[in-house]
Amino acid sequence: MTCHPLATETGHGKNIHGDCRQCHLPYHDEKVAHDMHGLVACGSCHLQGTQPERDPRSKHVIWKRAFKPGQTSRVHEMVIRNDEASCRHCHSSDNQVGAASMVLPAKSIICMPCHAGTFSVGDTTTILTLIAFAAGLVMVFSYVLTGASSFSSLLGGMVGAVFSKRIGEILKVLVLDVLFQRRLYRQSPKRWLIHGLIFYAFAFRFVWGIIGLIGSLWIPERAWVWPMLDKNSPLTAFLFDLTGVMIILGVLFAYVRG
Repeated sequence: MTCHPLATETGHGKNIHGDCRQCHLPYHDEKVAHDMHGLVACGSCHLQGTQPERDPRSKHVIWKRAFKPGQTSRVHEMVIRNDEASCRHCHSSDNQVGAASMVLPAKSIICMPCHAGTFSVGDTTTILTLIAFAAGLVMVFSYVLTGASSFSSLLGGMVGAVFSKRIGEILKVLVLDVLFQRRLYRQSPKRWLIHGLIFYAFAFRFVWGIIGLIGSLWIPERAWVWPMLDKNSPLTAFLFDLTGVMIILGVLFAYVRG
């Protein structure tokens, strides 16, 4: 009765969609299911012997099963034994729900500047990208540390600056010159505008995604967390479309300016 409160009023041969969120968290961490699947009913993945379909009214992906008298039903076998077997319910070349034909990896750590990613590095693209990034860091630091100053003295100078009386001045520079790009604005307001359209759009997307990701891991029971990760949420969709337009305008202005 907890899963099917209307079971006594509905014939058992019909598709009775219970609300799993009465006991479970509303959504998976994206690392588990490779996406939040905000428009997909839980039973589309977890129930065996069912077929996913798209609801023509809500456009959500729900499930149905063909009831055959005398046939043993596996609909209550909810344990997913293979990571991708349940994904094939929707992710196949002949699917009717508009899903990709292949199982895509979760948005990894390299996706975070643009999207609400995850702390995962499992796919080949991410691994190769991180190797190239690490090689670049090694080359940069090897060049920086070839000077007279050693790494220990450089690190000591940084620690000394943080705990010195100049910390207020350092924070002021970080806020005005790094965050608000004051020096660039003084040089050229046009360049500042072009750079700001791109920089602030990426910065906003990153902060929005990282807050949503950390919230989903630490306080998943909070209702405000999941709309931040749902690309179909009206607010999230609007803000990400807005920042996308900002990036496009910034690139176009930079191209025109030369």
